Formats: sequence, C-alpha cells, structure tokens
Amino acid sequence: EDENGLWVESGGDSVRISEPSAPWTCRAARGEAVAVCRAGSLSVLSTAGGAIASWRLPGWLGFRDDRVSLSRDGRSAVVTTAGGFAVFAAGEAEPVLYFPAEGYDDAPAEFLVQGDLVAIGRNDGILEIWGISSGEVELEFTGFGALAGRPTVLWASDDGEALLAGSSRGAVAAWHARTGNELWGEFPFEGPVGTVVAASGLAWVLASDGRTVSLLSRRSGDVLLTFAIDREGNWLATTPDGYHVSSGPGGEALLGLRLWQNPRPQNAAPFRLVSAGDPDLASLGGALDALRVTLIGAGEDAGGP
Repeated sequence: EDENGLWVESGGDSVRISEPSAPWTCRAARGEAVAVCRAGSLSVLSTAGGAIASWRLPGWLGFRDDRVSLSRDGRSAVVTTAGGFAVFAAGEAEPVLYFPAEGYDDAPAEFLVQGDLVAIGRNDGILEIWGISSGEVELEFTGFGALAGRPTVLWASDDGEALLAGSSRGAVAAWHARTGNELWGEFPFEGPVGTVVAASGLAWVLASDGRTVSLLSRRSGDVLLTFAIDREGNWLATTPDGYHVSSGPGGEALLGLRLWQNPRPQNAAPFRLVSAGDPDLASLGGALDALRVTLIGAGEDAGGP
C-alpha cells in the first residue's frame, strides 16, 4: 500500500485494487481476495481489481487489537477485537453472527468447510466452534493450555473433520472438529506460529514460526523435515534424526540457529517467513531433491530402505 492505493502482485505485474484511503488497521489475504479494515469499515477486494463486498463495522467492536480472517471463497470474513467478534457474509448488510465479549483481541478465526460453522481461538486457549445460523457455540474445548500459550492461527481441513492450530509458544496441534478430541500436539518451534497449512491430498502439514518451516505428518504430527532460508537465498533442510542438506557454506551456517543453540551466532543471517504463498518456496525444490538423494544414500549405507 502506498499513497496511490492498495496494490497486489499478479503474474509479475502490480495491480491496484483500491484507491487511496485511510490507513488500514488490519488486513488478510486468501486465494484471490484481500480483506482490509480501516476507519470503522471492512472491505473485501478481488486481487483482479474491484470490490467483492463492504460493511460498516459495529462501534462496540472498538477497533483495538483487531484482526480479520477470510473464508476460502473470499465471500465471508470474521473481525475479532478486544470488544468481541462479528461475522460478515457477502450479500448481507449486517453481521450474520456477532458476540460482544472480552478475550477475542487478535483472535484467529477459520470457516469450516460446512460453511455454517466458524472456529475462533480465544486468548485463554479455548477453541470455540460457532453455528452461524443458530448463533450459538456448537462446541467448546481446551485448545492450548498455559504451557503452549494462546492460539495464533487456525486452519480447517478440506473435509471439515480436523481443525489445526498454532500457538504463541511454538505449539502445533490438531483436533477432531466434531468432538474436540485432540488428534496430536507437538512443539516444533520456539516462537509464535504464524502459518499452518494442510494442503488437500497431501500427507503433511506445513507450519512456520517465521524463522523456520516444518513439515509435520498429518496423521501423527511428527516433524518430518525442517527448512530454513535466509535473505541471501542460502537454505538448509534437516530431518529430526540428524540428516541434513544445504545450499553450501552459507546454508550450513544456518544449522546452529536451526538447532537453537544458546547463545545463538550473532553474525548469522535472520530467517524470514516462507509459506505456501511465498514465491521463494519454489527455491526449496533443489533442497528437496538433494535431501531425497541424501536419505536414499543413508538407507543404502544402513543396508535397508
């Protein structure tokens, strides 16, 4: 965003999707939609240009510590603030669900595949699944306790059976969305988890704390691979049992930070977020190929696969 409006990158070109306006207070992107909160209003814009929907936000939300989350189709959104939350849907002038209460500031939200359910992670670690039609909490269960911190990101599986979440203290976990029973929980990171993605048809979950990216088994939560990339393009890929491959000396220098040595090397380049939506993820292709060769070689040395 600049003085000329809000822009997105599309096919290598910059596309302006809105005119100059008041500064935004929160925003989110998903698929081909971008949601922007500013000056007491919420707008959902298409990355191709043009508005999908817009609403005035209720004054009781307070617009403090606010956060917006989008549905998969980009036609519904949830705004959470210190004053509560409100759910909006394209074609409806007023919120289709709202709840004024404390504990929802900067709370993540996710629409379940059924469309009439929305999950919200409260600051006390409780996960709620609300029915939009009923206006009531359909299911409430303990997501993260004091050790793991509060939920920072939510992701629903494509079949609507599982709800995945990351926490403020590095935990990633999955629950059965209809019962609230925990399927698995791990602590792969030290810092707040900012990305959790479970892509359709894949057996792994991608999660990141903005420093490293881990692939976890979708079934068990076990860490399979961990990646790191610095601003110079150096990369490192490791397995939990110690096998690793890198782009060279620069990548090897990342290993100390990956293993969380204390004190950490002061001259090491900082990591930056790599997620499924980051074009730099494509550079991991070489890392994956090299790691595959490394693991095959290790299996042959051990006399087995």
